Amino acid sequence: MESILSLLNTLNTLSPLAVIALLGVVIFMLVKGKTATDFKVDSIATNHLHDLPEAIEILRRIELKLGEEFSYIRARLNGK
Repeated sequence: MESILSLLNTLNTLSPLAVIALLGVVIFMLVKGKTATDFKVDSIATNHLHDLPEAIEILRRIELKLGEEFSYIRARLNGK
């Protein structure tokens, strides 16, 4: 609370032009921060997972091949 009061006292001692300039800087920083955030959100939103169906197909092939090999090993063990 004391820091807010000291900030208000400091602003009270400044000229009106300095207060306007300070508000302009604050607004500029807010707008600059918003555009950086929008860019991050945009880069996440445009990251399409176009390789996902291909990866799923590869995993299915691996699963099928492992199943076939497991069946072969099981048949060899039972055939002894």
